[in-house]
Amino acid sequence: MPQTSYPFPMYSGLLEPGHYNKIGSAIWLFLWCVSATTAEKEKEGTVWGIVLGNKPIKREDLASQFGVAERTVQRWIDTLEQQGYIRITRAPYGMIFTVRKSKKFVDRLDNNVQSPRKSGQKCPV
Repeated sequence: MPQTSYPFPMYSGLLEPGHYNKIGSAIWLFLWCVSATTAEKEKEGTVWGIVLGNKPIKREDLASQFGVAERTVQRWIDTLEQQGYIRITRAPYGMIFTVRKSKKFVDRLDNNVQSPRKSGQKCPV
């Protein structure tokens, strides 16, 4: 799996206590799923993010990526599935992930998210 770092949209509503109580530490897998979303498709009125183009992913690969035990990854998967954040399809060579309402490709209406810069102006980071 690629190790590059890049920004991706995430809405602050995810940081509300209701989500924290449902997700807990599984937020790391959820964020990875949103980050790895390559397309979004609507099915039965819900938009599902297609993770890595429906490529099967092995639990041991995720454990290695996060530096945790496979049991931890399985617990995260169970939590996210039970709470309706992701859907897993078992495949011969791993699991195919889809993420509910990933919103990765939604056009932002809020122009304050990132201020436009003038030519030659450095980013204030």
